[in-house]
Amino acid sequence: MITNFKKTALMLILLTLSLGILNAMIEVKGIIADNNTVSVNGVKLEYENSTIIESEFTGQKFTFDGSSGDVKLSGVKEKRCKLIINYFEYEKDDATIYINIDKLAYKTKSGKPVFISSLTGSLPENTDLAIDISSGDIDLDSFNNLEQLYLNSGSGNIKLANIDEIMQIIADTGSGRIRVRDIYNANMVDFNTGSGDIFMENCSNIFKMVGDTGSGNIKMNKIVCSDVQLDTGSGDIYLLESIVQNLEADTGAGNVILKGTNIKKQNISTGSGEVFYNDNSK
Repeated sequence: MITNFKKTALMLILLTLSLGILNAMIEVKGIIADNNTVSVNGVKLEYENSTIIESEFTGQKFTFDGSSGDVKLSGVKEKRCKLIINYFEYEKDDATIYINIDKLAYKTKSGKPVFISSLTGSLPENTDLAIDISSGDIDLDSFNNLEQLYLNSGSGNIKLANIDEIMQIIADTGSGRIRVRDIYNANMVDFNTGSGDIFMENCSNIFKMVGDTGSGNIKMNKIVCSDVQLDTGSGDIYLLESIVQNLEADTGAGNVILKGTNIKKQNISTGSGEVFYNDNSK
């Protein structure tokens, strides 16, 4: 289900694109941003800056609650982090960005806010992640032996690759695609998009997998999973070259295509669409 904020963000983005305004101003959650300036709760942040945090990191979890901007992180074997942060501040050298226990934080000399526009870098590969941003892409690679990945973007794509040994993955985007490959040994994966496709490839030994999109296609290729639940309000569902114990698939308006897939038990419903079987799918 799309939250009111996600619906608002989506409407603003669609309006901007439909009007063709290159320098449009967008306001979400008290943040006003265009191509040149950022204002947070009425405070204009005119100075753009960046910093690098490079240090030992022994925490089990890393949390980032960002306003807007892309997040790209990779896991490394060393118990160290290297984070590159781009941000806007009230005056030059006003802000200090740091890690407070397990969360990216900031403090300022002026007492004014900071707007973090992007976060990239690396963390120890066994670090649980909780990332929540209002808009921007999230890209994670090479994390393993985890309890949870929690990822949320109001408007942006989510990409995951090379994740092994994890209890739970939750990924949610209001407007954007979710693309996942090479996920192994997971207890639960749950992907949701308000408007956007979900694509999973080469994922095995998954106990339960949930994919839900309001408007978009769901495509699963080379999946080995016990329990699969797929739902799209408007779009097609593809399950290709996969092994599934129990499948539940539902489309409001779209087809379900099963090709080269071994399914022990299935419950398929299409409001306005057809079910296509091919090869050994049954």
